[in-house]
Amino acid sequence: MRLRSLLLSVAVLLLAACVAHDKAGDRAAAVGDWKSAYGEYRQAVQDKPDDPVLRQKLAEARSQALAWSTNRARACAAQGSWDCALVETDFVLSVDAGNVEMATLRRMAADAVAQGRVSEARAQIARGQLAPAADGIRTALQLSSAPAVVSAARAVTAEWERAALPQSDQLRAAHRWPEAIALLQAGVSLDPSLQPRLDAAAREYEAWRAAEHDRLVAEGVALGEAGRWTEAADRFHAAQELRPDPRARALERYARLVVAGDQAIAGRDWAGATRSFQEAAALDVDRTGYARAQLARVTMRPYAIRVKSVLVTPLRPDGMPWVGPRTPGIERAQNVVARAWGRPAGGDVALALDRVPPVNRPAVSVELVLPDGRRLATSPARSLLVAPEAVVVIATNGFDPRRIGFRILHRHASGAEESIGFGELGVADLVARRAAVVADRAGLVEVTADPADGAVDGTFSNLYPVAPAGGPPPRPPPRT
Repeated sequence: MRLRSLLLSVAVLLLAACVAHDKAGDRAAAVGDWKSAYGEYRQAVQDKPDDPVLRQKLAEARSQALAWSTNRARACAAQGSWDCALVETDFVLSVDAGNVEMATLRRMAADAVAQGRVSEARAQIARGQLAPAADGIRTALQLSSAPAVVSAARAVTAEWERAALPQSDQLRAAHRWPEAIALLQAGVSLDPSLQPRLDAAAREYEAWRAAEHDRLVAEGVALGEAGRWTEAADRFHAAQELRPDPRARALERYARLVVAGDQAIAGRDWAGATRSFQEAAALDVDRTGYARAQLARVTMRPYAIRVKSVLVTPLRPDGMPWVGPRTPGIERAQNVVARAWGRPAGGDVALALDRVPPVNRPAVSVELVLPDGRRLATSPARSLLVAPEAVVVIATNGFDPRRIGFRILHRHASGAEESIGFGELGVADLVARRAAVVADRAGLVEVTADPADGAVDGTFSNLYPVAPAGGPPPRPPPRT
């Protein structure tokens, strides 16, 4: 059933086509355009060969078209319009190949047109139009093999070579090999003895392409190493246009992925950046390892932010102890701390602070202001050097623009809080450095950041909340 429907559809289409050609032939015949009518009726008869009406129309159009073109060919020849005569005789002979008169007239027209093409080629050579001149010479030889035409074409070919060969040499010297090769290819079609010259130009061009390809790839690599990835990608693309190369293609892909990854980072699209750098790193074509380094930095993962130690100067900025009376030796401990300020506490500092009497040791706590606004604090410890080992887990990466605040507090016995120092760290900077020191005038916090794969974002230990999640972060106290 489906086959029958398909055959019916094909038959309908063929009938429609036949009707279209029939009507087009009728329209052409009505205005006396018998050549067009002949072409349309012939197509209609091919589609419907058994139709007697169509066959009669075709016969009438053939007769009329032959008569019209024959008369037209004679008239064109009488007027010396040989191009016109050539066109009309070609039509007549395509319909009536045995027409001796038109065959003779066609040879005359072809000889005349060929001579005209040769003369035109000579003029074009004088004007420096070498490519069309070569086309004209070839056309002349295709039209006619008459001795006069061949002799004239040979002479003009020699003129063409005298003009074209120096120009091809100049083009080669200027590294314009495609133009030189095209010119020599035209020459070989006229004079096969020019083939060695064409081959030499092609070899030069291939050697130049190879050298230029290698130069562009080397430039692209250097630009990539300098971080100029867009320019690098353009160099790799240009190298491939000269010579397709899987390595250059992979390098271009790498460079464009790096550009896309860096743009995603600029827009804080961490997932998009991760995808780009993953694909770039998988290509394994960059000896600098830029994509892998960026991938490591941009991939979101949990980090354990650890408060390793908290150091407080024995004396306040005003020179008085935080608690208790001024005791002997406290200035000596202050001097030891001052000399090492800004660095993690060493053994000399720990020893000096251990000698400070307990009466002069404040109850020290550190409060963290997290990027989401939460505030967590360590339990107070009566010491000038505390190692709370407090940890909070933050999901982040090496480009996180957020910050963490650290506030060192002295908890008085009355419950009142006194600010000792305040500072901030950029999350990305801490993740990159893995360790940092936040120092104010009288307080110092040593912080570390380590990958904590599997840990849950927001969890913490040795800390307790001091404000509801989302509460406003504390501001550092005014300095006096």
